Amino acid sequence: MAAEIIAVNQAIGLTNDKKYHDAWELIKDIDDDSPIWSKPGPASIKGVLLWKHCRDPDNALLLFNKILEVEPDDAAAAQNRDFIMIELKVKEFQRAQDLQKDGRLQQAADVYCEIDLDDPITNEIRFFIANNYGNCLVQLGKNYEALQAFETAIEMNPQCMEAHYNRAVIMKADENYEEALHSFEQALLVNPKFPQVVLGKLDAMCNLWQIEELLAYTEEIIDEDVLENDYHPYFYRGFAKCEMENYTEAIADLELALSIGGVLGEEYRKIEISAAKAYAKYGELNLMEGDPDGAIEYFDGAMKYKPGNPAQRVILYNKALALIQLDRIPEAIKELLDTIRKYPDHMPAREALAQLYLMLDDLVPAIAQLEVVLEDPELEQADLMYNLGVAYFKRDRIADARDTFLRVLNMIPDHERAIEALAAMEKLLAMKKYGHVDANRTKGRNFVPGAFDGDRDGFSWRKDGLNGEGYYKDYIAGDDEGEMAGYVHLPKGPLGKGYYRLGDDRPYYIAGEDTGAKPGYKYNQDGHLGPGYYLKDSELPAVARGFTINKTGQRDMFIKQEREFDDDPERARLQRLGWSDDLIQRSLKVTQLRNDEVFEGGGSASVAHYVPAANHKGAPVSAENTTPGKVVAATVGSAALAAAEEEAAPAAAPVAKYADPATLDCPYESLKVAPFPEGVNPAERELYLSDAEFEQVTGYTKDEWEGVPKWKKQNVKKKSGLF
Repeated sequence: MAAEIIAVNQAIGLTNDKKYHDAWELIKDIDDDSPIWSKPGPASIKGVLLWKHCRDPDNALLLFNKILEVEPDDAAAAQNRDFIMIELKVKEFQRAQDLQKDGRLQQAADVYCEIDLDDPITNEIRFFIANNYGNCLVQLGKNYEALQAFETAIEMNPQCMEAHYNRAVIMKADENYEEALHSFEQALLVNPKFPQVVLGKLDAMCNLWQIEELLAYTEEIIDEDVLENDYHPYFYRGFAKCEMENYTEAIADLELALSIGGVLGEEYRKIEISAAKAYAKYGELNLMEGDPDGAIEYFDGAMKYKPGNPAQRVILYNKALALIQLDRIPEAIKELLDTIRKYPDHMPAREALAQLYLMLDDLVPAIAQLEVVLEDPELEQADLMYNLGVAYFKRDRIADARDTFLRVLNMIPDHERAIEALAAMEKLLAMKKYGHVDANRTKGRNFVPGAFDGDRDGFSWRKDGLNGEGYYKDYIAGDDEGEMAGYVHLPKGPLGKGYYRLGDDRPYYIAGEDTGAKPGYKYNQDGHLGPGYYLKDSELPAVARGFTINKTGQRDMFIKQEREFDDDPERARLQRLGWSDDLIQRSLKVTQLRNDEVFEGGGSASVAHYVPAANHKGAPVSAENTTPGKVVAATVGSAALAAAEEEAAPAAAPVAKYADPATLDCPYESLKVAPFPEGVNPAERELYLSDAEFEQVTGYTKDEWEGVPKWKKQNVKKKSGLF
């Protein structure tokens, strides 16, 4: 025993001199059951040597814990125990970091999760563990867990730009744009010119529709050359100016953004759409202010950028309105026909085209367009309905005219012109010379039997037709319901979608390769029936009659558009574009529905607004595919680019995404594994426990929990399965 005491005392001196090898050589042969090791002093020396010399911190920790069981106030043993515990945590952190660098993310996350953030540990180590753990979770797609880790890292080191930025990206992905903007701004306090953070702030401002602030910030960025040779500032500034109706400067910025270079794929396309919007809106402004030439120039500028279908149909339509103001009627008709061919369901274009045809007394196509427009019984357009009745009368379709005037009176019983016209039709039908055919007609009839008694507009007489001798309708509007003998269905025909009668026994389509010209046909490699020869439109009886302007003096029977402009700005704007009160009422009615349904060119846009149908919110940026320990890369521009495709709308009051924990209690087991109960915020699941269960699970009351540091909350939540 005496020899052991001497050896231990000598080892103490050597250990104090950090001569761990020599000290260990003196005590290594002393039996583990020797009474000397029951004394705190010798036991502490052995613990230090197991730790420092033998690199066996686990057994050293066991030894120090035994000492503290006997002597709880042994400060040296407690200090050594704490140092060893910190070293073990750092060792596990390094192991997790190596796994993360090696791409074994799930294994790394598991190791990070097992590291106890409770004392003993330094705040610096807590920060590194939390920040790297957050990066690892982001790459695994576990954003809610990552958010908690980054918030712990920020608590430990408020100057960490990376943690603020990554928190912002996650918040933006969760559409919490106010918190995202706050975190981007915190990151910019650390580094005001870090490009990804600057771009993240720009996008968050767009999502929050902070247009004036966005404009001011982009001008600051451009003036200070924060993002040198980068297109983003000019795009965002152009976007902001467009929303503030400064269209010419918006166009300049957007075209500059496209010219700088570096814009790839989808972003390039979306900037093009923004430029198209600016051109289209400025064209509309020119149109309303009485400059149709300028309007056409800007509508053509918009089309240069190939806007999406919903926008394109409105631009083409507005260009036709400008052509009408310039009295370039044939060009306007062509533009409207092109619009209808591309978009058969674009009813405002059909209405405008019908009104032009009515003005020119070109009644066959006018009737065809009006019949399509007025198929919807809910459309209360009395003036258009009256005009259709007049057109029927002028084409000697007296019964159809009578029925149409009755429909007008069902809408407006005191419509004076319709009352007079109905009385006139009744008298005409009573006359024998009209009764033999017209008295038996009904609206929409496609065949009228009988001998030839003169040309009938919209019909061709056939002696040997499928139904025998009689008049066959040349064009029947509607969907394809199968084959119809003597007709061909054209989804985008010259008068719109419908069945077109073939004038003779020639087929409409001859399949095959181009072998040269064929009379009456044109070759189309990309035709809707395949490559081959298609009968020319001019060969179809429905459109064979040439374009004529027949001013008969009966034009006065049509409803005229002469009026004083209304005091209401929106109604007056539509009146300047030349539309009837019924059409204006319909437009305003549709505008009121925009909160419930997105229309392609709907509402006021059905007359002259560039309003493509689009989802208001841009796709949130995801914080994925990042390098461990690096700032998460962001794909910026989501809100601005998406909003560039739609009409600016007043910002709606934010809707709470998650339920208030004070109003929702959930059982502990339902909060441990996803999917969680509806309305639960995954990052704060513990708050949805009842008060009693909360205290049982966490060891704190809910009031006490508010003051607990984030790192300690993270520790408690990991241990209870709520992280």
